[in-house]
Amino acid sequence: MRYDVDNLRKDLGVISKTVAQKMKESKGADKCEEEKAQANAVKERIEQAEKQLEEVEIERTKKLNTIGNLVWSDVPISKDEANNVVVNKWGEIPDLKVDGKTLGHLHHHEIMQCLDMVEFERGQKIAGHRGYFLKGVGVLLN
Repeated sequence: MRYDVDNLRKDLGVISKTVAQKMKESKGADKCEEEKAQANAVKERIEQAEKQLEEVEIERTKKLNTIGNLVWSDVPISKDEANNVVVNKWGEIPDLKVDGKTLGHLHHHEIMQCLDMVEFERGQKIAGHRGYFLKGVGVLLN
């Protein structure tokens, strides 16, 4: 559908260029009635195709929203993270003392905030409690 709309727009562009070229060559003597009628017909087809495309996209979105997240059958169903189970560990877990105050003992989000890589306040206003915006070098890391 999108492909058809794009092709119609391309055709309209070609027709418009043809009209402009003919008008320029004839210095306004040629009114290009046939090309203008073609352009109007293509515009109507574009409008119809866009309406149809919008309906199809709405239907697609409705169907996609019914799918939800696909999870492994062994994943416990619960309301929060309290029932999560550690399935596998890799490497040794270091004994870090994170106090959230001194350098070298900060959480990753605190380090990102110190380096001006993230904006929590604006993100929370837009997306809710866990929302954030990456900025500057933080965008490049993502």
